[in-house]
Amino acid sequence: MPNHDNPTLDSACDSPGNDDSLAKLTIFISYVHEDFGIAAALNNAVQNAFGSDVAVFIDKVSIQQGENIRATIDASLTKSDILAVVSTGADGARYWAGYEIGFFQASHRGSRPDGHPLWGNLVSFCSGNSPGPIAEDKHVSFGFDNAELDRSNEDFGAHLKIADDDPLLQWIGQLFEAIKDEKLEERKKVQDTFKLIIADFRKAVFAEFKRRPKMEFKPQKQIKIRFGVTPDSRFQIGDDAEITLSGNAHTVFGIPGESSSRTLTWREFCDESAKAVGSLAAFGTGTLVRVLARAGTDTLDEVSGNLIWSHNEQKLYRVILTTYTTYYNKTIQASVYIVEVLIRQDRGDPETTLLAKGLQSAMRFRSLFLEQKGLFNYLNVEFERTGLASVAADIVAELDFLTMDLAAADLHKPASWSGILSPEEIRTMAGTWQPLKEKLLEDCKKAIAANDVNAVEAARSDLAATLHDIGTKVGPLNDRLLRAIAAKLVDIAEQAAAKRTNLEH
Repeated sequence: MPNHDNPTLDSACDSPGNDDSLAKLTIFISYVHEDFGIAAALNNAVQNAFGSDVAVFIDKVSIQQGENIRATIDASLTKSDILAVVSTGADGARYWAGYEIGFFQASHRGSRPDGHPLWGNLVSFCSGNSPGPIAEDKHVSFGFDNAELDRSNEDFGAHLKIADDDPLLQWIGQLFEAIKDEKLEERKKVQDTFKLIIADFRKAVFAEFKRRPKMEFKPQKQIKIRFGVTPDSRFQIGDDAEITLSGNAHTVFGIPGESSSRTLTWREFCDESAKAVGSLAAFGTGTLVRVLARAGTDTLDEVSGNLIWSHNEQKLYRVILTTYTTYYNKTIQASVYIVEVLIRQDRGDPETTLLAKGLQSAMRFRSLFLEQKGLFNYLNVEFERTGLASVAADIVAELDFLTMDLAAADLHKPASWSGILSPEEIRTMAGTWQPLKEKLLEDCKKAIAANDVNAVEAARSDLAATLHDIGTKVGPLNDRLLRAIAAKLVDIAEQAAAKRTNLEH
């Protein structure tokens, strides 16, 4: 900052390290690391205005190498008349800023010492609202809003005027009166000099803000979950676990929120997801649980390759586990990114597209539950003595994937099949499958939760019986569906052949 000629005051200090014994007033400037440029500009403004009459403590200048930081800060706070807090809302660690406010307030309780008219005063220099602990104390704005930051430094400086009622000028007037026992408004030349100093300060602050990001766009949707380890071998996330959704991740699950971030308990997350319009809450929450349950036990591809639909089935997302941290206090924190997957647009005839997707879904279901060599054939479950919980978890996952495939094909609604099956066939298929699906999910839930031999064997028997029922009752319906799709495809092929023949003749 330039030093302005001031015949009425001591000249500006030659260096920041004035002799404190000469000072008539002491100011402690509190700030976070990102605001050091503004704190330094404030320090310069005060020193240019008052020279050795005011001692300013600013840690990067005032703390010498080898000194005990806490002891030096405590001593400086204790003897300071004024605490000036610079707060722009910049991100960063705020431990020291909060500590300094609390210590200053605690150390300045009681009567005011003689000769210290501004003892215990707090003032905040802010671009927005004052920090919570001093919201009721004096507030000095930097003198511009975000809309003005599109102007150049030169344009801002050329049009900058400091009025007589400027908040910073009024604050400096308080310092002047405390030091000189005179009213600043009665010293016009001094006031004009202070206006020049304030103008330099505001230009420095404006330049500092111009160097900061105008906007930071973070498209990544991220979820952080912190939960306790269960005492037994079963994996579960407790209702009181904390889940933070950032980057607008809550919109994937249809959870309302005005900001881009929300923190909920796991129970609140599940409940709010379930209330969303067109909710696939059970699918989304189940996928998250499955990813976390397998972390540390499977390969990264297996725990990161899960897909979820947004609540309104408009977008598809891949769930990617990035970190899984266990703590000695038996808690776990997991970080998950939710990345949108490109959905390829259908390019062909709607009828053939529907048939192709229907065939894919029908064959996927058949390979899982109906074929003798299928992974979930009831005999494999009934006679395999180990890994029941894992098999049950795989069944739940595959049911979720089938739901996802049907939603992607727009076949998850019964009426969508009307181009392939008759209404009576659709009713029969839905009426047969839905109760069995509910029973299958319930059996899987019991198999996953079983924690003793008897419970495991009972769950195995129930699950095998349900899978047998699916093969017996749904198998014929799947056969009929495949025949219907095949007939449609044959009909399309024959019609196309007939058209080509007609064109040739």
